[in-house]
Amino acid sequence: MKISGDIKGASIVERRIGEIPSGIRTALEKKISELAVRLQTHVVNDKLRGQVLNYRSGMLSRRVAQAVVESGDGTSITGIVSDYAEYAAIHEYGGIIRRMSKPGVARLRIDARGNLLRQGDKGSLANLAVFAKERHKRVREVSYKGGKPYIIKMPERSFLRSALADMREEILEEIEQAVAKALPK
Repeated sequence: MKISGDIKGASIVERRIGEIPSGIRTALEKKISELAVRLQTHVVNDKLRGQVLNYRSGMLSRRVAQAVVESGDGTSITGIVSDYAEYAAIHEYGGIIRRMSKPGVARLRIDARGNLLRQGDKGSLANLAVFAKERHKRVREVSYKGGKPYIIKMPERSFLRSALADMREEILEEIEQAVAKALPK
């Protein structure tokens, strides 16, 4: 996730950033790299382990990555923490998933006379057929066509932006401290 904004007098700021001594630039790169790792850890250990989303397969948390990128002209140093799982964005921002019901074939067990086996003799179980596994020899394959299209409404469950908001003050404070420490005295 990258946060960007417009700065009035950006050309002056860019010139000044370009004039930053290499010691301060190195300290900034080091601090931003350290903060990106800590933000990544916060996302994985807190946000994806129950605070925002529950841990199931671990796919989202395994795909959280961080990087530090310096622009080609040297005017910015950016710490990036992102999740490259294909479904990360729908969790982060919410949205609507539109699905089509797909046709298929159900394998149902039958007895020696060709009647469908039921899950029970009485009540609601008497109406439920038994699905057959691959190893069953007595089966009836029943094809069904797709049903109506449907939608899934996914609520916003921000795990990247909320982690950044949690650490915002700490990040700003530590960047200020890193610059102050690197300034020549």
